[in-house]
Amino acid sequence: ADKASSWLKACTAPRPKLLAIDWPGAPKDGKMQAAVVAEYGGARGMKQLNIDLPLELEEHDVLIEVHAASVNHLDIRMRRGDLSKEHPLLLPAVLGTDFSGVVRKTGILVQHLRPGNNVFGRQSPARLVQGRNGTFAEWCVVDSRECAHKPANLTHEQAAAVPSAGLTAWTALSLGDLVEREGAVNKVVIIGASGGVGSLAVQIAKRHFGAYVVGVCGPKHRDLVLSLGADEVVDYTKKNLRKRCVHLRNFDLVLDCVGLDDYWEIFGREVLGSS
Repeated sequence: ADKASSWLKACTAPRPKLLAIDWPGAPKDGKMQAAVVAEYGGARGMKQLNIDLPLELEEHDVLIEVHAASVNHLDIRMRRGDLSKEHPLLLPAVLGTDFSGVVRKTGILVQHLRPGNNVFGRQSPARLVQGRNGTFAEWCVVDSRECAHKPANLTHEQAAAVPSAGLTAWTALSLGDLVEREGAVNKVVIIGASGGVGSLAVQIAKRHFGAYVVGVCGPKHRDLVLSLGADEVVDYTKKNLRKRCVHLRNFDLVLDCVGLDDYWEIFGREVLGSS
């Protein structure tokens, strides 16, 4: 019984936490530059400050030297306080979810990453709410399961723009039940095809699902959307959409990356005949 009790205590005892700042090349003063939000509000309220490095590294965590970070709609909503009732931040806070950078230290259970690896990924919003610093800083501790090796043909800036938008596009198209069917091709409309999510959705729908893709965007982004693989582009600013797009019917999926009622009224009802 005593041996069983000792074994159980050993299994449930908290493992010692690694110090994230304890590695060769770490800043000697234990500080880093970060964009800090002191209170909810506009972008002008963010200040570039010298703050403490993240201290603790959990067993699945990695310490990232951030080379690039992107700004997503979620980051803006968190900064403004749109989510403060359900998910209040511990202010002052360092926001930022998407990043690309270099692994500098790994937790004891991390197997697929090593120090020196170029990676991209996300800082979980849940960790931001818990008080972890986000990616708008020189250094960030993230869950290794939210990271992947950065493709060699992408710069850090390019890779940092992918995680949240790419996951959103992939999830939406996957939930749309797009599958290969004998003798048929999936037909997809992507509204807002030149935006972050839309531009990735065009590529995934075309190159992965082999769909016939119609992209909806403004005139200045037409060539971009075509270059991403769209088979047709609809300029939502032009009049008489119903007459010009009478052939656009019977789609397998309509992915709305804009989410505005007025926009849907213009395209969804006039072109697709949605009621």
